[in-house]
Amino acid sequence: MKNEEEGALASRTELTCNELMQLLEAAAAHLERNKEAINALNVFPVPDGDTGTNMLLTLQSTLDELRRSPLRSMREFAEATTRGSLLGARGNSGVILSQLFRGLCRSFDSKETITTHDLAEAFVEASRTAYKAVMKPVEGTMLTVAREAGQTALLVQDETRIDHFLAAVLHSARRTLANTPNLLPILREAGVVDSGGSGLVFLLEGALACLRGERPETHGLTAQASFDNEEAFAEELNFRYDIQFLLRDCHFNRREVEERLTPLGDSLLVIGDPALLRVHVHSNQPAQVLDLASRIGTLDQVAMEDMLQQHQDFKEKGKTPPPRGVALAVVAAGAGFEEIFTSLGVAKLIPGGQSMNPSTKDILNAIDDGECQEWVILPNNSNVIGAALQAKSISRKKLSVIPTHNLPQGISACLAYSEDCTLEENAVKMERAIKRVHCGEITYAVREGCVNGVTFQVGEVIGLVDDELMEVGEDPGAVSCSVVRKLIERTHPEVVVTLYRGEEAAEEEAEELRDQLAAEFPRAEFEQHYGGQPFYFYIISLEE
Repeated sequence: MKNEEEGALASRTELTCNELMQLLEAAAAHLERNKEAINALNVFPVPDGDTGTNMLLTLQSTLDELRRSPLRSMREFAEATTRGSLLGARGNSGVILSQLFRGLCRSFDSKETITTHDLAEAFVEASRTAYKAVMKPVEGTMLTVAREAGQTALLVQDETRIDHFLAAVLHSARRTLANTPNLLPILREAGVVDSGGSGLVFLLEGALACLRGERPETHGLTAQASFDNEEAFAEELNFRYDIQFLLRDCHFNRREVEERLTPLGDSLLVIGDPALLRVHVHSNQPAQVLDLASRIGTLDQVAMEDMLQQHQDFKEKGKTPPPRGVALAVVAAGAGFEEIFTSLGVAKLIPGGQSMNPSTKDILNAIDDGECQEWVILPNNSNVIGAALQAKSISRKKLSVIPTHNLPQGISACLAYSEDCTLEENAVKMERAIKRVHCGEITYAVREGCVNGVTFQVGEVIGLVDDELMEVGEDPGAVSCSVVRKLIERTHPEVVVTLYRGEEAAEEEAEELRDQLAAEFPRAEFEQHYGGQPFYFYIISLEE
């Protein structure tokens, strides 16, 4: 479903490092929504049902590292992405994904912005890097999907618009994914497409939808794995234990480590350099693997799973993803905020905000229209909390109202939400999260008056700090700077500050404001995103 206005990135011909991160966040959100569907396809290299989970954990580690980076250049984006994906790589699919990122970033490293020509080069290098990392590459897997996507990227690199370019690459990836059962017999026997390749397609879908300001659409690529031919799966479980670890300050290079570990198992992947290696191997001799590793370097982040037990658990659980137990309904205004909330897994967006508060009936209609029986409601405005609480009191469904007073609190609450938690557990986590958020709002006065000793006239720019009127001026940028100073005074200098520009704020002015604030507060991290909210020049989020 497309927003009324095209997404802010829809017609772009180049992307900055911060915009690349925005695409990566949207891709991760789409992957998370489809994690269980990917897990249900997982039959190669072993049917343990965790490909989607491993890819998501790898991606979340990547994003965590990016959020800790100031991202002042494409080099910093590349370094953070490479390191984050290496440290967080889980399982075969996660390790291969980390190598795809490594190849992408090798091409990005020296650029200031990224064009379709740069992306084409990056997709090819990503595939090349991933193939080199795997000792025995198998066709019909995510490696094949990545390679074919890269070849298509070269063919369409002269398409200047990023979204048109990515749409062609996605079409190729989907076509290749559909063909994976013809390349890999185990997939054909199970009646599924490759799970890792499906994960890549979901990532591309999420990124393209973000570019276009749309809700991601999935094109029926998945089917549930059949376990009727149990002998076929038993053959894939020659090695019972999945062993993963980091190896720091290793005495040998990557190839030498591979040679030493090869006799102990299969599905061996070793990536990185001697200072920091990520190792993944399937083996029946976990003690020997770890003993050998400990003698050639320093072990860290050791994880081991019994794949036979995983397979049994997966069979018993069934392959159909369970319906979401708890859903999110959010009150929001502005195309940018709506896109952000959608990317965070919100099931229902209720139009509303300042001067257009939704009624109790509006909230009930949104909830009743959804299939879930349990909902978390985020009002995101002080004036909407009462209507939400009233909806809770009369709804036939089970509701929890989190008293979010503004949109930044709503975003923080969404980030704390987990599909795996109960309604009560989510409520506790989300209420704890919103207490760490401070909010600044830059708008204009619609009447004259005096509040908190601050006098203002009609049309003057006013700045609020946590709902208190604190600043008056003529220039939205100057008032914003004053508000940020007061927000930082209330917390500490090492914080993350996000500027959400409204429908009346120009992107260039918002970028200049962010750069000005970053220079004034070098210990803080500043981000700038399109919110599209009416009435407010900027909404400013500061999270401790």
